[in-house]
Formats: sequence, structure tokens, C-alpha cells
Amino acid sequence: MLTAILTRIVWFIIEMLTTRAQINRQFQNHASTFKQLYGPYGIRIINKAETDWSIKKSLSEVFTSNTTHLKKSVEQLEVMDTLFQAGIRPEGDEWLLHDLKLKYGKQRLTK
Repeated sequence: MLTAILTRIVWFIIEMLTTRAQINRQFQNHASTFKQLYGPYGIRIINKAETDWSIKKSLSEVFTSNTTHLKKSVEQLEVMDTLFQAGIRPEGDEWLLHDLKLKYGKQRLTK
């Protein structure tokens, strides 16, 4: 019983570290392009993502190298965009983050 619990804990830690490393690698690969495409707004979001893990993790949805995941993310972002256009728009940087993620995801899909 104790062995099973310890195995699951170790497995969880390995998964968490692997996921973080993957997100950081994808972030480094796409950050400069994102900044160049979206100017001061892109720079603002990337700078915030460097200190805020939740923003970096959110950006990883469109920084992924898996095209299937990218398509699903863009579809979800489009649905959310429809809701936001209907008047349920978040405030400030959350809206900016959503808008830039949607634009970047669509741009990557067209390439």
C-alpha cells in the first residue's frame, strides 16, 4: 500500500516537472515571434507570463507543437470569443490575453 502511494507521488512529480519543462521550452520557442507580431501588447503579455505561471500555462495552448491540440484550442477560443462579443467580456489583461491567443492560434493554423 505504501509502495503504491509513493509510486503515484513520484509519478505525479515526474509528470509535473516534464510538463513544466515542455511549457517553458515551447514558451522560449514562440515568445520572440509573439512579441514581433503583436508589438507592445505582445511584449506586455510575454513579460507578464515570465513572472506569472498561469499566463504562461495559458499561452501554452497556442504555443503547442501538436496541430490537433492547436485546432481544438482555437475552436474553444472562438467559442469563448463569441460569448465575449455577446457582452460577457473579462476585464483588462484577461481580454488582451484571450484576443492575442486567438489571433496567434489562427495565424499558426494558416501557416
